Amino acid sequence: IINTFNIPPENIWNFDEKGFIIGLCGRYIVYTRTTRKNPGRLTSTGNCQSTTDDETISAAGKFLPPYIVNKGVIHNAAKFRYISKDVLAGASFANAPEGVMVCTLSIDYLRDHFDKHSRPFMSANCNDRLLIWDSHLSHVSLDVRRYGVARKIHLLTFPGHQTHKLQPLDVGIFSPLANAYKIALDRWGKANRDMAMSQADFFVLLHQARGIALTEKNIRSSFETTGMYEYIENMMEIGLSYSELLANRSF
Repeated sequence: IINTFNIPPENIWNFDEKGFIIGLCGRYIVYTRTTRKNPGRLTSTGNCQSTTDDETISAAGKFLPPYIVNKGVIHNAAKFRYISKDVLAGASFANAPEGVMVCTLSIDYLRDHFDKHSRPFMSANCNDRLLIWDSHLSHVSLDVRRYGVARKIHLLTFPGHQTHKLQPLDVGIFSPLANAYKIALDRWGKANRDMAMSQADFFVLLHQARGIALTEKNIRSSFETTGMYEYIENMMEIGLSYSELLANRSF
């Protein structure tokens, strides 16, 4: 696909989902005092509500605002009215019964989020984009495919059970994201020992973690490590065109 349509790094994107439970990160739980009268009794923060952070990164080292899927039926914007507008700026919010991507949300993501936010990063010399994601049923629906064809968004899925090796987000981003979130969560728990974490609190911590994990260096390294896109800067320095670089690639 890259060779056929001469797609540059700016137009090559990877999408994946990272699940969180509010107040919990992996095996780590932040503990808080339940009452001032009984400071020795501990309980976990949060309400055990699941939230999915959908991230999208490019081979040029860029990233899009997150697409957040909350568990439930209705997104209540009033809960977040006290959050700074800079927190998760440009993010899209959706709801699903289990808090994970479903078929109806995939077309919403592609049409109203990915198409909108990736367009400003597109190369001026190419109208085609490549979006690579896993083979979840919601990613291969007919509506999603039709929209991709209409907008020149080429949709490519990873083979089953190989995303942990092939997907840049899995390989190089989600681990530092989880670690940064754990540190922010631990700091929040120590500063708010008598409070349960709200969804709004979670978004603030996620924003902080994204700022640490989603760096251009980490993103470019993720693509390089998986072999999905090689940065052949030395070859570019000697004057080869982008088309000539592609001719030397096997991907």
